[in-house]
Amino acid sequence: MFLGGDFAMLSPASLLQMLGQEQRSVQIKAWRGNSEATVQLLEGMIVAATCDELSGEEALFRLAIWDSGRFQVVPLDDSAAPDMTASWEELLLEAAAGVTSLNLPCPSCRSILHGRNWKRCMPNVPNLAAWHW
Repeated sequence: MFLGGDFAMLSPASLLQMLGQEQRSVQIKAWRGNSEATVQLLEGMIVAATCDELSGEEALFRLAIWDSGRFQVVPLDDSAAPDMTASWEELLLEAAAGVTSLNLPCPSCRSILHGRNWKRCMPNVPNLAAWHW
């Protein structure tokens, strides 16, 4: 293992920024409850991402707002199969803009959105119905 930790101490966005700036070729494996995510970076560029049933940019956007969970960073396997090429800067800016556009009324709503009870927030967040999860 190259690096491991908890998203309560280091956010997914900070982890991606650090590895991207260092131009690392690594795979991030992350877990939160029943959710799993994987992000592959090749020389600092994001070349693949999955989060549960999502892949590509949508998977990265979901992972970017996790506020808890564990992660492990390992060297990128030679058999990695890139399915996208994107700069970490652009994707993190897009993710931040998407979360901001929701106008979430309270910080706890972010965690509820990824749980089973996300519909509890819908009356308080008019833009939620338009957001694609």
